[in-house]
Amino acid sequence: MGKVLVVGIDGGTMDLVLPWAKEGKLPHIGRLIREGVAGELKSIIPPLTGPAWASFMTGVNPGKHGVFDFMKPGLEQIHLIDYRSIRIATLWEILSRHGVRLVVIHVPVTYPPPEIDGYLIGGTLSGKGPISHPPELIGEVEAHLGERYRTSMPIGPRVGAERDYIEEFSRWHLLIEKTALYLIERKKWDFFMTVFNITDGLAHFLWRYMERGGEFGDGILQAYSMVDRSIGRLLEHIGRETTVILMSDHGFGPLKKNVNLNLYLLKKGFLKFRKRSYPKAALFMAGLTPNRLMGLARKFKMTERTRSIPIEMRYRILDWFLSFRDIDWENTLAYSRGHIGQIHINRPAVERKGWDFYQFRDRLIGELWELTDEETGERIVDRILTQEEAYWGEFAGEAPDLFIIMRNFSYLAYPLLTSDNRIVTDYKVESRSGTHRMNGMFVGWGPSFPPRARLEGAKLLDMAPTILDVLGLPIPDYMDGKSLAGRPTPREAEP
Repeated sequence: MGKVLVVGIDGGTMDLVLPWAKEGKLPHIGRLIREGVAGELKSIIPPLTGPAWASFMTGVNPGKHGVFDFMKPGLEQIHLIDYRSIRIATLWEILSRHGVRLVVIHVPVTYPPPEIDGYLIGGTLSGKGPISHPPELIGEVEAHLGERYRTSMPIGPRVGAERDYIEEFSRWHLLIEKTALYLIERKKWDFFMTVFNITDGLAHFLWRYMERGGEFGDGILQAYSMVDRSIGRLLEHIGRETTVILMSDHGFGPLKKNVNLNLYLLKKGFLKFRKRSYPKAALFMAGLTPNRLMGLARKFKMTERTRSIPIEMRYRILDWFLSFRDIDWENTLAYSRGHIGQIHINRPAVERKGWDFYQFRDRLIGELWELTDEETGERIVDRILTQEEAYWGEFAGEAPDLFIIMRNFSYLAYPLLTSDNRIVTDYKVESRSGTHRMNGMFVGWGPSFPPRARLEGAKLLDMAPTILDVLGLPIPDYMDGKSLAGRPTPREAEP
């Protein structure tokens, strides 16, 4: 059995990597591309951190692992998903059963840390409890670092403080790199993995700067360059028997507008408010909205304070305006919850109205296709997926009934009830100008992959089967992906 080194490049996209590697700006990634297999890696619906990394860890679509968003199901209270939300065996559990010694660092949705054959430190979406397995590992690491390990950024992005954010993110990245180098040197392992977030965090913040150039225009390139240097340092600690995989959970692109789908459903008569909430709704429609609140926060320079509030608390504060508690569920036929355009159909209400579910769904789809950007007069929907088109498996029935993809994900839905009294608005959060796409990245290098090959049709679901195959282990029949090892096309990879 050989060894496997996996580096997760959060939000990594070939649209950026290939040109920069070809220009020599990413020498280590460029060498792995030239000497190995490379191609885009299709994410899952929705291409969000939570469900995407759960699919990476399991090799199955969300209909089989049960994670569909950042938020757990339920409308009355907002809670974020964690490792316990994944309802099928993960790669860590499978590898441990086969005696594979693991080192796993900073992979999202690995909190609370599972008991594995080896060492694990949790990543993004970690809570306040112990973050490592074994529990004493984090103390050992912090003694080496000389400072406290962090699973998230201590500050948020803010226009006017770009340099502070870039420098703080860089320090956090180097903290993760230093942890990875310490463990790759000190621990015995057959499988080693770490994830670097800086490519995602700075792409969210700095995409508009990259498009227009000038100061901070190369900030995203700097993020990729830091990851490239970290990869180079990790490569110094592997032998010829090691297979190297670079991968991302999704790609990236520009973020343009916000869509208040629940407001659209309200205007079409599919969503109704309780009578007792009419005064609140009237004030909202008159302009007392979260967007107006954020505008005032920017005016009085209070945005940094709002970013220091935990995300769950922020969602609860936003719910004070109009929340799902204000909805008349007896008469509401459909509602939206989630960033990507997820639509849920209220089946009991539909049935009370005498509708057949599928007839109603077809009618709703027809109305959703008419979604229009009032500013341009253009329709904005690219595709509408039904639940059965997006997912399959034991938990597929818990998923949203429809997914609306708008302008290649450059138009995002407001995740809660509504943020403004207009359906389509410019994205108001100045610290966010980039967002996720389906086209992630994959590079495979080493004894399992032939050189100078371009891989096509690869999916995030293929990652777990590929890792098992490279390690000489059986691939469970229930996995939706297949191994990418030894599957190049004749076309040469770039650069």
